[in-house]
Amino acid sequence: MIDPKDFWATAEQVKAHQVREDGKKKPRPRQETKVGFLKVDVALWHRLVEDKSGWKAWAMVGALYEAWFTTGIYSQHPNPFPLARTDSTRWGLNKQQKYQALKFLIRIRLIDVDRSDPKNPLVTLAWVPRYSPRAS
Repeated sequence: MIDPKDFWATAEQVKAHQVREDGKKKPRPRQETKVGFLKVDVALWHRLVEDKSGWKAWAMVGALYEAWFTTGIYSQHPNPFPLARTDSTRWGLNKQQKYQALKFLIRIRLIDVDRSDPKNPLVTLAWVPRYSPRAS
């Protein structure tokens, strides 16, 4: 039988594990998000597979979906929403890869980007219902 106590590490073991051989600290693990899981439409995944999208597009879809879900409240997620809400670096994308992924997703018509305000572009996701919060 497996004893869970055998899997605990001491503080020294954890610290030694976090330091690389060259003495520098290892990169920090990814930030945790408020979202544990996302309910994703299978048709969206089929569309990405059919269009032979690369990992950048998959990561960008994940970042966009997470941003859409965490913006707003229960069943009232704004669509369109500000592109600035997406944390693409947490999904492993740099600025150039983010641009390439957005360009690809626009080309296959999964998203639309409204750049009428260049400082605050709005993203509309094609696979979720449109919802514009009322102006108060």
